[in-house]
Amino acid sequence: MYFLGTRGFIIVEFLLLVSVFYYGYKEIFSSNVYYLLMGGFVVGAILNIIFLQPLKIYASNTRSVEGILLTLLALWCLHRSVIDLREPKLSKSFMFWFSVAILCFFTTKLLIYLFSTSLILFGNSSEENKFAYYLIMIMHASFAILYYLIMARAFLGRPTPDRPYRFF
Repeated sequence: MYFLGTRGFIIVEFLLLVSVFYYGYKEIFSSNVYYLLMGGFVVGAILNIIFLQPLKIYASNTRSVEGILLTLLALWCLHRSVIDLREPKLSKSFMFWFSVAILCFFTTKLLIYLFSTSLILFGNSSEENKFAYYLIMIMHASFAILYYLIMARAFLGRPTPDRPYRFF
C-alpha cells in the first residue's frame, strides 16, 4: 500500500503544481497545453505502474519525469516573465518565487536521482555506499528546507490595491 500511496502523491503533486502554473500564467499558458500535460502525465504514470515498475518498486521513473516536466515548465514561465516584464518588481511576485522554488527543488531531485543511481551501479564497498547515501540524504533534506523557505517567501508577498495576489 505504501508504494501505491507514493505514486498517488506524485500524481496529485504534479496536477496541483501544474494547476498553479496554469492559473498564475493564464495569459501565456494555453489551456490545450495544460490539459495535455495533465492528461499525458496521468496516463504515463498509470502505464508505468502497469508495464514498467510494479507497485513493489519505488516510482523513480514517474518522479524523474515529474521533475523534468516541472523544471522545464518553471524555466519557461520564468523566461516569459522576464521577457514580457509583466511584473514591475519580480521580488514581490508570487509566481516568480513559486517558479524559483520549483526550479530549485525539482532540479535537485533529478540530481539526487542520478547520484543515487550511480551509487547503486558503481558503488564499491558497503561502507562507502553508506557514507555517500547519508550525504545524498543530507543534500535532499537541505534542499527540501530551502524549497519550503522559498515557498514561504512566495506567500509572504503583500498584495497592494493595484496588484492583488495573482493566483487562484
